[in-house]
Amino acid sequence: FWRAPDAASWAEYGRLCLPLYNTRPGDPQARARIVFHEEILFHFVAGEKQGMDLLPGLARAQCPVLVMAGERDPVCPIDDARDIAAALPPQWMQFAACAASGHGAWRDEPDAAFARMREFIVD
Repeated sequence: FWRAPDAASWAEYGRLCLPLYNTRPGDPQARARIVFHEEILFHFVAGEKQGMDLLPGLARAQCPVLVMAGERDPVCPIDDARDIAAALPPQWMQFAACAASGHGAWRDEPDAAFARMREFIVD
């Protein structure tokens, strides 16, 4: 899908990969509220996404940044999340690894994830 986005590759990606994104079943009510347009995804993935590298710009962060990463994330593996954290200025970066989470700690470990986010915001 990421090299040749279209309806067929998206359907196959959805069948094989999307079930691995999270360690807990999704909330059907949350899913029902999503507005999703495949054609926008296909356009982005085929175009701008191909050459996108945001890591160099992270060095210009001028405020606290929390990088929260799931250790079971197949989309942004924990080592990639550590690369993101390392690209941030050390005085602004906070890193939280969530052992039982995939791609979305707030879905997989909501109590721990929201507690960490609250701590980040309050501090």
